[in-house]
Amino acid sequence: PAPELVGELAAAAGGDGLVVAGGGGGPAAVELAAALGWPLLADPRSAARLPASGVVAAADALLRIPEVAAWRPSHVVRLGRPWASKVVAQWLAGMGLDTVQVLVDPAGAWADPERAATTVAAADPDLLAAAVRTAAGGLRPPSAWAQRWAAAEAAAQEAIDACLATERALTEPALARAVTAAVPAGGALVTASSMPVRDVEWWGRPRDGLAVFANRGANGIDGVCSTALGVALGTAAPTVALVGDLAFLYDAGALLWAGSRPAQLTVVVVDNDGGGIFSFLPQAAAVAPERFERLWGTPHGLDLTALARAYGVPAERVGGLDDLRARVAEPPAGVSVVVAGVADRAANVTAHQRLEQAVAAAVRTVLAAWPAGC
Repeated sequence: PAPELVGELAAAAGGDGLVVAGGGGGPAAVELAAALGWPLLADPRSAARLPASGVVAAADALLRIPEVAAWRPSHVVRLGRPWASKVVAQWLAGMGLDTVQVLVDPAGAWADPERAATTVAAADPDLLAAAVRTAAGGLRPPSAWAQRWAAAEAAAQEAIDACLATERALTEPALARAVTAAVPAGGALVTASSMPVRDVEWWGRPRDGLAVFANRGANGIDGVCSTALGVALGTAAPTVALVGDLAFLYDAGALLWAGSRPAQLTVVVVDNDGGGIFSFLPQAAAVAPERFERLWGTPHGLDLTALARAYGVPAERVGGLDDLRARVAEPPAGVSVVVAGVADRAANVTAHQRLEQAVAAAVRTVLAAWPAGC
């Protein structure tokens, strides 16, 4: 890393800075945030979303709150690929030139679709973190700015748990949170594009002992089951794939002869009979329901357990979170499929809104009691 960059970051230690770790951000993000005393917004794919002080997982929900979205860091250091969250991306893009945004990439790649970075640093993240720690004089205690982020994160996580505890029907956010927590220690989670990667990003609680993978930005929902098989074989670790029903159907052929391979893989299929992400977009309200279903909802109407069994893979349908957790935490040997039927796609939008409102109410209560000037 350039000495000028190291010096500038070290001089800002203990202030109102922020580290943002996306896919592949790595443990360097944790060390860098600790050395600077800054909060760390950690994508689950970053290997930095750990249950550690300063780690913020609920960034998407927090930045939907105007009071939090108004916070402006002096510096942002970004490592890894962008979050899936449009809210996080737009917040970073709206900083303006008053915020120094440093995008760190070993090859100097500009992984910044919004072109918000003011500097692209071709540097090894581990070397940068070590150099900044030395220049800053070791680890910094959390600043008042970091403590405010930590308080908001704690309130958000408690609100998510409380809100989900009141849900009677199985919802997609609850499913993503439960699967993320239930994967055996040392295991891997492969998330499909569209809603699964977002639900894990938005609602997954920090934890250690979990590697998260996604084809985000590579090939949409194609090849997800094949990718999951590859991860299971390549890591030799208990692997869970969280996929939507359409992603499963697109690559169900990957299950052919899967049982003969030495893979420990559980495919959890979120079955909402179609493409759930489109219910969040403007066309859901702008187009007649029958036309929306034909063009975007694309219901499949298939028995997904029967499909999996036709490929010689054991499959079952679960009706609640307890059954799902048990199935993920203690999977049978080999490759298997678990289908989780969830509420209709419109109800899924409402479930997300309830969670966002619960987080906003809890965070506003915490911030109202926060000392003035901090």
